[in-house]
Amino acid sequence: MNWVGPFAAGPQLIKALNEGKVDIGNVGETPPIFDQAARPGLIPEVVYLTGRTPTDGTSQGIVVKANSPIKKVADLKGKKIAFQVGSNAQYLLAKALQEVGLKISDIQIVASTPTEARDAFLQGKADAWVGGDPLLAAVENTTPIRNLRNGKGINIINGFYIGRRAFVTQNLQFVRVVLEEAEKVGEALEKNPSDYAKILVDEQKLDPAVALKVASRRTYKLKKITPALIGLQQGVADFYFDQKVISRKIDIKQGILSELQYKASISDNIK
Repeated sequence: MNWVGPFAAGPQLIKALNEGKVDIGNVGETPPIFDQAARPGLIPEVVYLTGRTPTDGTSQGIVVKANSPIKKVADLKGKKIAFQVGSNAQYLLAKALQEVGLKISDIQIVASTPTEARDAFLQGKADAWVGGDPLLAAVENTTPIRNLRNGKGINIINGFYIGRRAFVTQNLQFVRVVLEEAEKVGEALEKNPSDYAKILVDEQKLDPAVALKVASRRTYKLKKITPALIGLQQGVADFYFDQKVISRKIDIKQGILSELQYKASISDNIK
């Protein structure tokens, strides 16, 4: 087994998966929806393996500089907002705008990778930035900012482990082992998130204080794919369609494995 990445964000990982460069990965709820919507008439190559335990939403945010005249989400109308299109940042922004009677079409999109979006914000090329950890935690540690809206109440899914259909269906037992180990590691890190903080310091060269904040705001355990979870994901897809963010209505169940395939690939330690 080889580790590939890290990727800038979910859309880049999905692209690598469709190209056969990745077999298993984890993303937020939005990237698989955008991928499926972009492939009309095709059975999605991306399949949902497990869910992820939701966070409290504080690891994401729509932020402005502390001295910005923008005081609330409604003030974003007509403003330049930097974020990764097709990622969970877009979902947070779209839902937050909906709460105040606005749509994505009411703002100016500065489409960038997460790092480029952060830089555009810090350099004053965007009025606001929608981002998440670890970039958000690092900016919070160095720059006076105001978080207009975090993901609380919006980030209720927190994404999925996904796989490449052709690989997963031919390697169900291998997938089972990978996910079982991921769940075991998650259980250990949930008990002691400082261990994950140390990994972030070593691998991503984060400041120890930033790494500890990131570790304390994320969740680690996996969740089985259930009708309820499928329904939540379908609700996200329908929201994007209703908001005219995606051009066609999609059926999430096209990316769901059969009951027998899930039974073979998901161990009992994942609830």
